Parts: sequence; C-alpha cells; structure tokens
Amino acid sequence: MTRGGKHIAVIGPAPVAPGRMVKAFLARSAGTLDDDFEADVAAAREVRGHRVLR
Repeated sequence: MTRGGKHIAVIGPAPVAPGRMVKAFLARSAGTLDDDFEADVAAAREVRGHRVLR
C-alpha cells in the first residue's frame, strides 16, 4: 500500500504459529490490555458462541 507515493504497509499472508504458541501468548497477555478493549473482545466472543478463556 502506498500513500503519497511512499510505502506505508505491506499486505501479505499472516504468520503461521502452532495453536499452543498462540494460546501461551494470549495467556501471558491476559490482563495487560486496555480494560475496554478486553471487554469488547470478550463480548464479541460470547456473541459468536465461544467460551471466553480467563
């Protein structure tokens, strides 16, 4: 992506990681995000029928 002729972002495939690594990262990050953002994510997960990990 460019803006004003300068590269500002690159769109590419998402990195691949084993599920256990993602789960470990999320466990380490729990409680470190903005409270409102965490509440929004939890609400979205509940709406989709997922159990919220705590």
